Amino acid sequence: MSKIRMTVKGIGLALCIAASPAFAAFTSLEGQDVIFRYDTELVPAFLNFSVQGNSLSVTADGGPLFEASLYGGGSVSGYFIKGTPGWVQIEAKSGYSIYGVGNRVTMKNTGYGDTYTTVSSHLFDKVNGSFVSLLNNGTNGTEPKAVAGQPLYILLSGYATAKQHPAYSGTRSYNSRIDGMTVFAELEPTVTPVPEPETYALMGMGLLGLITARRRKNKA
Repeated sequence: MSKIRMTVKGIGLALCIAASPAFAAFTSLEGQDVIFRYDTELVPAFLNFSVQGNSLSVTADGGPLFEASLYGGGSVSGYFIKGTPGWVQIEAKSGYSIYGVGNRVTMKNTGYGDTYTTVSSHLFDKVNGSFVSLLNNGTNGTEPKAVAGQPLYILLSGYATAKQHPAYSGTRSYNSRIDGMTVFAELEPTVTPVPEPETYALMGMGLLGLITARRRKNKA
């Protein structure tokens, strides 16, 4: 007989972006070159956030974000993180700009089976009270999206499917768990324009002219 057991600590809330409250409850977590913030009024209480370097780690209280145990074939699917762009905010520190974000999961599998994950951490901007995706605005990883002091919002999403082949029916087990999700910032230093040699030459000529004019005035 096949037995399937699953524990998913996901977020089954359909939060409407247009109805999101004012984001006045942000908690800040300072990284090396970025600052992450999360809205304590929107993020479920069982989720934990921590920062190391320029990465934000998301875990769950008392266990994994996703866990599935299969015996005798079958599959289990579900969201382990599902939110809106209002949950998490990211901002570059002075001297850096953000051109993207990436993500990865911490997963452990034992037995005979496979687990597939779809995770995303897309960037959004807030314009006229609405969230606007920055994915297709000509700045997808090739141009800076936000300079220091300009906050952006991150849409966190994670979906997992654990599968076991029917050939293992009654003989093999499979256990899969996702302990955490990490979002890391993609940064680049802000380049300070360096004056061209011609600019220095013009400045020098201007100063020389002022000095000459002052000397002539003093002699007069």
